[in-house]
Amino acid sequence: MFSDLAFNQLWRNHMLAFSMLHQEVAEYTEGYCAVVYPSRDAQCGRAITAYRENLEPSGEATLLAWPLEAVYEAWESALTGDSQRQWLQAFHTRYLDLAQSEPAWADFVNA
Repeated sequence: MFSDLAFNQLWRNHMLAFSMLHQEVAEYTEGYCAVVYPSRDAQCGRAITAYRENLEPSGEATLLAWPLEAVYEAWESALTGDSQRQWLQAFHTRYLDLAQSEPAWADFVNA
C-alpha cells in the first residue's frame, strides 16, 4: 500500500521522522512528520486522510497535517519587527494569494 505512488513520498518522509524514535542510541524522545499544504489542495488532504487510515496509533501520532493558512496565521501572531512582516507578506503573496499567479496558470494551461 505505501509503495503506491499516491503515498510513496509521504511514507518516505514519515519514515525518516519515525526512525528518529528508534535509533540504537536514543537521542530523541519525539519525532514528527509535518505536512504543510494549502487547505484548497483537496487531493493532498484526501491523501493524508487515506494514509492515516493505514497507520497504527503510534505512527499516526507522529504525522501532523498543517494547513498552510494556519501556519501563516501562527507566524503572523509571532512577528516582532518590520523585516519579519515584510518577509511574511512576500510569503503570503507567493503561496497564499493565488490571484497573483492566475495569469501565469492560464498561460500554462492554454499552452
